[in-house]
Amino acid sequence: MSGIPTEVQECSPSARVIYLLLSQEGALTQQAIRTMTGLGEDTVRRALSELAVADVVVERPDPSDGRRQKYALTAHLQVA
Repeated sequence: MSGIPTEVQECSPSARVIYLLLSQEGALTQQAIRTMTGLGEDTVRRALSELAVADVVVERPDPSDGRRQKYALTAHLQVA
């Protein structure tokens, strides 16, 4: 798969979808990811965890709502 890092290629299909979404849209909440992909809550949670373990995604507080988290690509994977 061209354009997808090796560490992402080895992840589940749902994790790859979320990677592609984050690479296009930037940081998103889990709810936004679910809405945009149609994936279920547990699927999104597992995929984000898988991407975090692979050092592909980081979790940060949402500046507009301190109760939520936003997920973004790690600095070395962010598209310029």
